[in-house]
Amino acid sequence: MEKPKTYKGYDNNGNVIESFTGADASLKINPDEVQEKIEKIVEVSAEQTKKICSALDNVKADADDALIVEGANMDSYMDMAIDAVEKVNKNIKDIINAGDLYNQALTVHDQLQIENNKAAYNKTASTTGVVDVREG
Repeated sequence: MEKPKTYKGYDNNGNVIESFTGADASLKINPDEVQEKIEKIVEVSAEQTKKICSALDNVKADADDALIVEGANMDSYMDMAIDAVEKVNKNIKDIINAGDLYNQALTVHDQLQIENNKAAYNKTASTTGVVDVREG
C-alpha cells in the first residue's frame, strides 16, 4: 500500500528551505477498513444462517409429527429448506469475494496516494529558491 511521502527542498547551499508531505489517501479510502467491513458482512451472514438453520432443525420433529401422508413426512422438506438457507449464505460470501472489493479499494487508494505525493513533490519543487528536491 502506498504511503504518504515527504519531500524536502534544498537551496544552493544544501539547506532545507521547504518541506511538504502528500496528503494521506487513507483519510478518503482506507483499504484496511474496507477489508474489516467485508469480514463483518461474511461473519454476520454466517451467524444468521446458523441461527435460521438451527431454528428450522428445532421444528423438524414437530413438522414430522404434523404431516404424515402415506408414509411421507416433512423431514426431507425441512432438510431442503436448511440446504437452501446455507446456499444463500454461500452465495453472499461468493458475491462479496467475487467483487474483490479490497483490491479495488487498494487500487483506488494507491492511485490517490501517488497523486497526493506527486502534488507534494511539485509544491516543494516550485518553491522559490529550491534547486534540489529529495524524499525524506
